[in-house]
Amino acid sequence: RTFSLGDLIVEDIGYGVPRFGIVLKVHSADRTLSVQFSDGVDYAFLGYCLPYEEWLRTVSLGDT
Repeated sequence: RTFSLGDLIVEDIGYGVPRFGIVLKVHSADRTLSVQFSDGVDYAFLGYCLPYEEWLRTVSLGDT
């Protein structure tokens, strides 16, 4: 999965409330993203994130 500056993403690791944010920077070396969430800037691991559109399709199909 490839993310770019400005992408709308969902950090959803299978428990808790999904976090929605906008990618500010991709850190390829450690496979993290700098993300602007509603509560501030934080890091997210690539493996825990989905593009918003993909997450929405998954939720609408009931696959979560």
